[in-house]
Formats: sequence, C-alpha cells, structure tokens
Amino acid sequence: AVVPTGVTPPPILDPEGRLALRRAVGMDDGRPACLSVGRLAREKDPALLLRAFRRILDRLPESRLTLVGDGDERTRLARLAESLDVRSRLRFVGAVPQDRVGDYTRAADLFLFASTSETQGLAALEALAAGLPVVAVASAAADDLLRDEQAGLICSATPDALAAAAIAVWESPERRRAMAEAARRIASRYAVDVSAGTLL
Repeated sequence: AVVPTGVTPPPILDPEGRLALRRAVGMDDGRPACLSVGRLAREKDPALLLRAFRRILDRLPESRLTLVGDGDERTRLARLAESLDVRSRLRFVGAVPQDRVGDYTRAADLFLFASTSETQGLAALEALAAGLPVVAVASAAADDLLRDEQAGLICSATPDALAAAAIAVWESPERRRAMAEAARRIASRYAVDVSAGTLL
C-alpha cells in the first residue's frame, strides 16, 4: 500500500491578513504573483519555467515570479533570465526554513510546477493545502493531484503550453476561486492525521 506524505493545511487568511503577508514576503499587491518551490536542479526543469514565464509576461506584463529554493542551477538560471529579459520580474529567494515556505504559498496567486521527476509532488501538494491553484506539466505526481483539473491544470512540458495554462487560470477570477476551494478539499485527503491513520 502507498501511504503519501501528510501535510498540515495552514489557516485561511482574511483579505487584510493576506495583503500583509504578501508585503512581508515581497509580493506586490495587484500584480499576478506566480510561485515555484523546489531545488534549482536540472531534473526539476526550472529552465522550462523561465521560458514559460517569458511568454506569460508577453500577455500579463505585470506578472512576477518568485522562486523559493536553491541548487546548482541557480547561476545558469540567472544567466538565462537575463537573456530572456525577465530578470527584473523574477526573484530568487533561495532556501528558506520549511516553516516559512507556507508564507509564500499563502501569499501567491498561482503555483507553477515544471518538474516531471516527482513521485508525489510534495511542493505542489503544500500549495494546494494553502488554497493555491496549480499549473503543472504532465507527470505521475500531477496526475495524482490534478487529474480532474478542479484545482489546477495539467499541460504538456513546453513553455507555450505552461504559459497558456497559467494565463487561462489567471484571466478567470471565478475559476481561480473555485480552484482554490477545490485545492483545499483535495489536500484534506492528504492531511497528516489521514496518512497517519492509514499507516497505523
């Protein structure tokens, strides 16, 4: 039997609390705040993420992308960001304590997940637990979490497809709200007490 890693859903913020949190983590109010969390390693395909973000900016020039995590690809990614002319809209946060990652997921508007090498996709699951819609490239982990696309979208592993899916979610506020509610419902199936009970 497969017992998934459990997650603890964070408290839901009211609008004032969320605004304060956005400011605390450096996300400007009123601008689409995209987020990705994970090691900056080749197998996570962060380069695909940056190329998709270039296309997102062509349609939504006020967008910002925050990358939480560090790794041996960071220098190469910084150069790629310069060549794509996205560096001014991109922020490398680096590694942060695990108990602070949730601050970023609760503050962001959209979670972008480019890795196809995950077995569970814990970062995406933690985003769902925070009520954050997820746009992910097709993978076994994405299919487990988003197969019905109620809480996000699954797309092919190309910059154009990832960007188009992200733009489609952002441009439909009602859809985003419905996805946020579905995200919390899906994450509740992976709550710590559920996983612990299954294990016992």
